[in-house]
Amino acid sequence: MNDINHQTHREVRHEGGCACGVWRFTVSAQPDRVGLCHFMTCRRVHGSAFGAYAVYPEEQVTMSGATKAWQSSADARRHFARSAAR
Repeated sequence: MNDINHQTHREVRHEGGCACGVWRFTVSAQPDRVGLCHFMTCRRVHGSAFGAYAVYPEEQVTMSGATKAWQSSADARRHFARSAAR
């Protein structure tokens, strides 16, 4: 992730994406909230003791690239890059 934060001119830009490069995102805002999830689904999906998340205003996020999704719970879907499905 790349951050630009100058004292006199505060411009924030976060960029990232999946490991295969098919899906990319850019965010031009500070997150509304960040957190760690310890639920079993998050631990399984991340292969770790927790999943880390940052929530941004929707209008400040741009995404490119196709994803597939699976229903991980009654209320949530998880997305992944199509090339990872092979």
